[in-house]
Amino acid sequence: MGESDTLRLQCWDSAIHAFGTGYIFERRSRCLRFQLRLLSFLGIIVPVFVGGIVTTYGIQFKYIGIILATGGILALAQLIASIWAIIAKWDDAYAYSQESTSANYDLANKYKAIAQSPPSKLDDFRIRLEFLNAENQRRSDTDYRQSITEKEKRMGMRAALRNLQRECTACKMVPTTMKPTNCGVCGNF
Repeated sequence: MGESDTLRLQCWDSAIHAFGTGYIFERRSRCLRFQLRLLSFLGIIVPVFVGGIVTTYGIQFKYIGIILATGGILALAQLIASIWAIIAKWDDAYAYSQESTSANYDLANKYKAIAQSPPSKLDDFRIRLEFLNAENQRRSDTDYRQSITEKEKRMGMRAALRNLQRECTACKMVPTTMKPTNCGVCGNF
């Protein structure tokens, strides 16, 4: 195997890792977006619902006590969840996840492009790959501070192998779905 082939394999490996990391942060982003929207919804719907009942039926409505008590409990739960969201910095995590998703998918596409159509001159190939590796290293340094779990890594690996139609080194399968398997590299998530 020549040096060009070795560099192409490195590009494919890096594309897999970048895509997998992008997938992890895309999933996190979707989850955080849902949680933030749910908090916002509950913060609005509970007072509007209670206010709507009082406006429609008045304070003499026979179930007003139950509605106020239920509304109060839901409002308290929403307040506690909102405080946790602020302390846990869900907004920051959501923004980071969106940015990382985009950056990692971009890196994966760049690696894929150079792997599929490498420069004809070996020196040009090395230089392009060196710049791309430096960009990838900066991205990886910030991503790994986000506490990526082993389960997420396996899920990201499966997503990348599936997307890039590459074979898993452990189970020797090319994933066609995101359904978890018992593989220790691309399953068990």
